[in-house]
Amino acid sequence: MGQVNLTDEHVDPQLERGVLATLSRAEDPARLYDDLDPSEKLFGEHVQAFKDLKGAIEAGEDVPAVPDDWTPAQDPTGAIRELKALQKRRRAAEVQEILSDGIGGQRPIEDACDTANHALAEMQSDFREGTAGTLRYAEDLVPEVLSDAKEARERVQAGGDPLPGIRSGIDAFDEILGGFQEGLTIVGGGPGIGKTTYALQTGRYAAEHEAPVLYVTFENSPEGLTRKGLCSIEGLNPRDVRRGQVPTETVRAAAEQWQRETRRLAFVEGTADLTTNRIRTKAKRHAARFGADRCLIVLDYLQLFAKRSEQFERYTDQRERVQKAGNEIRAVGMSLRSPVLAIASQSRKGGNYGGDDAQENETGSARLDSLKESGDLEYSADAVAFLTPPISNPDRASRTVEPNRAVDLTVAKNRHGETGRVELVFRQDEGTMMPEAKHEETGMGAPRGDGAPF
Repeated sequence: MGQVNLTDEHVDPQLERGVLATLSRAEDPARLYDDLDPSEKLFGEHVQAFKDLKGAIEAGEDVPAVPDDWTPAQDPTGAIRELKALQKRRRAAEVQEILSDGIGGQRPIEDACDTANHALAEMQSDFREGTAGTLRYAEDLVPEVLSDAKEARERVQAGGDPLPGIRSGIDAFDEILGGFQEGLTIVGGGPGIGKTTYALQTGRYAAEHEAPVLYVTFENSPEGLTRKGLCSIEGLNPRDVRRGQVPTETVRAAAEQWQRETRRLAFVEGTADLTTNRIRTKAKRHAARFGADRCLIVLDYLQLFAKRSEQFERYTDQRERVQKAGNEIRAVGMSLRSPVLAIASQSRKGGNYGGDDAQENETGSARLDSLKESGDLEYSADAVAFLTPPISNPDRASRTVEPNRAVDLTVAKNRHGETGRVELVFRQDEGTMMPEAKHEETGMGAPRGDGAPF
């Protein structure tokens, strides 16, 4: 297979000259420029001419003249539309070249496929974001909104889930959040509050009932998470299992159930060379394996990803690293139309550990600015929730029998709707977290095992 010649096959110099001549000779070039909203990526041959024209318009200067033999486009809007189509074909041809190199032996086929997958994901993201920054009139958006409403109504009438997002298995939390929706949801908390338990429990539930789940772990090994997960099924203590204090038959029964429920759950152990692009590729491949149109990505946890990944090593400030990591992983979710659940640490005061007085203020433990080393990430995240001590009802802490812990799951920000708080009980020795009422119904109040948190 020969190389694809992008210039010859997917560039129309005459069309480009027509657009540039139209802009250059317009009575009000700035206004026409705003209406057409062209971009540099649309031009394959006359890029510099467009840059010169764009620079003059944005600087409020006279636009440069173009050659007299350049004929203005009769339909400038249609010409821009055709240039956009050509630009998409160029992007697709670039992917074709990558695969051609792999097939022809110029590069390893595995590398070619991974690179092509990444390029395709970026293309899809760019195509979806093609209207960003452009004027979109309210009346023109009505058909899209009506179509979404009709689709949601038909889903409910057919007996489907009314929530648009992926459920976590904690009903009250899902009702507040609408499920995990496209974009980035952050769940923060201090050490030992149950962040990994919550993330793993959510991943298990979603994999069984909702969608494929890719669990990226930078703190615990996949084997350790599997042990913790299967122990939660039978109420076993992972430490007892490691010490051989639990009958093999009991562990095997839990393992068989875990295997049935987590067929769509996959782990990726975080390494220095694990970038957001690689996470995107793995998530897309994982979803495709099960014929799913979305995948829940769990990142455990955000600060370690920012610290360890070579992708962010050029940033010397940890706050900037964390913010960049959050923005990049959100972009992965948006490009795949999938939700990302990122676990994050809280500052000492926000997480109410280390002797600070976070509980003096009722909302102190769940403030958006309590995310550790986050920069302004809380503002770009789509939803932010916190696992904290029971700040809404401190008496719950004294009523909860150890090794259980009373915790609050507080939604402090929700771009998709309301905020609120759910009261939970964290069973540290068995690796479960559930609403207080449900916890009491299961008869799990009496302590078992040695209570070691995972």
